[in-house]
Amino acid sequence: MTEEPGAPAPPTAAERPEGQEDAALAVDERNRRLAHAGVARAEKLLVEHYGLPSQREAFDLLRHASQDFNIKLHTLADVAAHLPAPRVEAPTWMPGRSHGAAPPVPALRAVGARGDSPGAVLAAALRRTLSVTGAHMGNVQLVENGMLRMEKHVG
Repeated sequence: MTEEPGAPAPPTAAERPEGQEDAALAVDERNRRLAHAGVARAEKLLVEHYGLPSQREAFDLLRHASQDFNIKLHTLADVAAHLPAPRVEAPTWMPGRSHGAAPPVPALRAVGARGDSPGAVLAAALRRTLSVTGAHMGNVQLVENGMLRMEKHVG
């Protein structure tokens, strides 16, 4: 997400308190390792349960689905690894799941949300929250694998 006009720039590495840069890098590295482990778990599951020829084929399937449905790869892999497998005779993985239209969120339209992707909705919600509170900085964090992951931030 781009910075809000007039929002203060984030501190540079030289301006951060000592040790904060190392902690941020450690958290980023931990999140990368968790995401890679989740994708590897999903690849293995797809190979074992669905007879895909290789983990590379499984990764390609996940990657294409991620791009087609605008879902982050690590999020899709986490769902694939935790969602119960479909019955063999089931025509779809999640029968009975309704695919209704997204609910209207008029408060977000005022700040330019198109609602065409989860990221756009989160960005609009953050912008709206900052405008209501008058804050110059904020972030949106989502729970993933029992841990918080920062999805959007300003300032």
